[in-house]
Amino acid sequence: MKYNISTATSKDLHALEGAITEYNVRAEPNLPLAQIFRLDFVAKDDRGALMGGIQAYWVNWGILHVELLYVYEEFRKRGIASMLLQHVEKIAKENNCHLAQLDTFDFQAKDFYLQHGYSIFGVLDNAPKGHKRFYMNKNL
Repeated sequence: MKYNISTATSKDLHALEGAITEYNVRAEPNLPLAQIFRLDFVAKDDRGALMGGIQAYWVNWGILHVELLYVYEEFRKRGIASMLLQHVEKIAKENNCHLAQLDTFDFQAKDFYLQHGYSIFGVLDNAPKGHKRFYMNKNL
Protein backbone atom coordinates (compact mmCIF):
# COMPACT_ATOMS: atom_id res chain seq x y z
CA MET A 1 0.00 0.00 0.00
CA LYS A 2 1.40 3.38 -0.99
CA TYR A 3 0.71 6.54 0.95
CA ASN A 4 2.03 10.04 1.42
CA ILE A 5 2.10 12.31 4.43
CA SER A 6 1.07 15.93 4.00
CA THR A 7 0.06 18.88 6.14
CA ALA A 8 -3.45 18.45 7.55
CA THR A 9 -6.16 20.84 6.43
CA SER A 10 -8.94 22.06 8.70
CA LYS A 11 -11.27 19.71 6.78
CA ASP A 12 -8.93 16.79 7.54
CA LEU A 13 -8.79 17.69 11.23
CA HIS A 14 -12.57 17.99 11.41
CA ALA A 15 -12.92 14.54 9.82
CA LEU A 16 -10.45 13.03 12.32
CA GLU A 17 -12.26 14.63 15.28
CA GLY A 18 -15.54 13.17 14.00
CA ALA A 19 -13.95 9.75 13.58
CA ILE A 20 -12.51 9.63 17.11
CA THR A 21 -15.84 10.85 18.52
CA GLU A 22 -17.67 8.08 16.67
CA TYR A 23 -15.13 5.53 17.90
CA ASN A 24 -15.47 6.76 21.51
CA VAL A 25 -19.26 6.45 21.38
CA ARG A 26 -18.97 2.86 20.14
CA ALA A 27 -16.23 1.94 22.60
CA GLU A 28 -17.84 3.53 25.67
CA PRO A 29 -21.52 4.26 25.01
CA ASN A 30 -22.17 5.37 28.61
CA LEU A 31 -19.94 8.43 28.26
CA PRO A 32 -21.43 11.62 26.85
CA LEU A 33 -19.97 13.05 23.67
CA ALA A 34 -16.74 14.75 24.66
CA GLN A 35 -17.09 18.52 24.87
CA ILE A 36 -14.26 20.89 25.67
CA PHE A 37 -14.73 24.13 27.59
CA ARG A 38 -11.86 26.63 27.65
CA LEU A 39 -10.67 28.18 30.92
CA ASP A 40 -8.20 30.88 29.92
CA PHE A 41 -7.63 33.71 32.40
CA VAL A 42 -5.07 36.44 33.04
CA ALA A 43 -4.10 38.55 36.03
CA LYS A 44 -3.39 42.24 35.44
CA ASP A 45 -2.35 45.00 37.79
CA ASP A 46 -4.43 48.14 38.35
CA ARG A 47 -2.75 49.80 35.36
CA GLY A 48 -3.66 46.89 33.08
CA ALA A 49 -0.17 45.37 32.89
CA LEU A 50 -0.19 41.61 32.33
CA MET A 51 1.13 39.82 35.41
CA GLY A 52 0.46 36.23 34.41
CA GLY A 53 -2.14 33.81 33.20
CA ILE A 54 -3.44 30.30 32.89
CA GLN A 55 -4.58 28.30 29.89
CA ALA A 56 -6.72 25.29 30.73
CA TYR A 57 -9.83 23.45 29.68
CA TRP A 58 -12.25 20.99 31.15
CA VAL A 59 -13.83 18.07 29.37
CA ASN A 60 -17.34 16.98 30.24
CA TRP A 61 -15.91 13.60 31.19
CA GLY A 62 -14.89 15.24 34.48
CA ILE A 63 -11.30 16.13 33.69
CA LEU A 64 -9.50 19.47 34.01
CA HIS A 65 -6.39 19.88 31.83
CA VAL A 66 -3.95 22.64 32.79
CA GLU A 67 -1.90 23.51 29.73
CA LEU A 68 0.04 26.57 30.87
CA LEU A 69 0.40 28.60 34.06
CA TYR A 70 2.85 31.47 34.05
CA VAL A 71 3.52 34.53 36.20
CA TYR A 72 6.16 37.03 35.13
CA GLU A 73 9.17 36.96 37.46
CA GLU A 74 8.64 40.47 38.84
CA PHE A 75 5.16 39.46 40.06
CA ARG A 76 6.04 36.11 41.64
CA LYS A 77 5.72 35.30 45.35
CA ARG A 78 2.45 37.28 45.57
CA GLY A 79 0.06 34.33 45.30
CA ILE A 80 -1.00 35.09 41.73
CA ALA A 81 -0.25 31.61 40.37
CA SER A 82 -2.10 30.03 43.29
CA MET A 83 -5.14 32.23 42.69
CA LEU A 84 -5.19 31.44 38.97
CA LEU A 85 -4.89 27.69 39.60
CA GLN A 86 -7.54 27.75 42.32
CA HIS A 87 -9.83 29.76 40.05
CA VAL A 88 -9.84 27.16 37.26
CA GLU A 89 -10.04 24.28 39.74
CA LYS A 90 -13.13 25.91 41.31
CA ILE A 91 -14.83 26.29 37.93
CA ALA A 92 -13.93 22.70 37.03
CA LYS A 93 -15.40 21.39 40.31
CA GLU A 94 -18.58 23.43 39.74
CA ASN A 95 -18.85 21.59 36.42
CA ASN A 96 -18.49 18.14 37.99
CA CYS A 97 -14.82 17.62 37.29
CA HIS A 98 -13.27 15.11 39.66
CA LEU A 99 -9.71 15.07 38.31
CA ALA A 100 -7.08 17.60 37.21
CA GLN A 101 -3.97 16.78 35.22
CA LEU A 102 -0.96 18.67 33.89
CA ASP A 103 2.69 18.30 33.07
CA THR A 104 5.73 20.35 34.02
CA PHE A 105 9.49 20.11 33.70
CA ASP A 106 12.16 19.85 36.40
CA PHE A 107 13.17 23.45 35.66
CA GLN A 108 9.61 24.75 35.96
CA ALA A 109 7.04 24.38 38.73
CA LYS A 110 6.97 20.78 40.01
CA ASP A 111 7.27 21.84 43.65
CA PHE A 112 4.55 24.49 43.25
CA TYR A 113 2.10 21.86 42.01
CA LEU A 114 3.10 19.41 44.75
CA GLN A 115 2.32 22.15 47.30
CA HIS A 116 -1.11 22.52 45.70
CA GLY A 117 -2.02 18.86 46.14
CA TYR A 118 -0.86 17.41 42.82
CA SER A 119 0.90 14.05 42.71
CA ILE A 120 3.40 12.73 40.19
CA PHE A 121 2.07 9.75 38.26
CA GLY A 122 4.73 9.60 35.57
CA VAL A 123 8.19 10.88 34.70
CA LEU A 124 9.72 11.10 31.25
CA ASP A 125 13.51 11.21 31.36
CA ASN A 126 15.61 13.18 28.88
CA ALA A 127 12.71 15.33 27.74
CA PRO A 128 14.45 17.58 26.83
CA LYS A 129 17.84 15.90 27.07
CA GLY A 130 19.23 16.06 30.58
CA HIS A 131 15.87 17.01 32.11
CA LYS A 132 12.68 15.38 33.34
CA ARG A 133 9.06 15.98 32.42
CA PHE A 134 6.64 15.27 35.26
CA TYR A 135 3.05 14.19 34.66
CA MET A 136 0.87 15.15 37.59
CA ASN A 137 -2.72 14.81 38.72
CA LYS A 138 -5.01 15.82 41.56
CA ASN A 139 -8.38 14.63 42.75
CA LEU A 140 -10.67 17.63 42.85
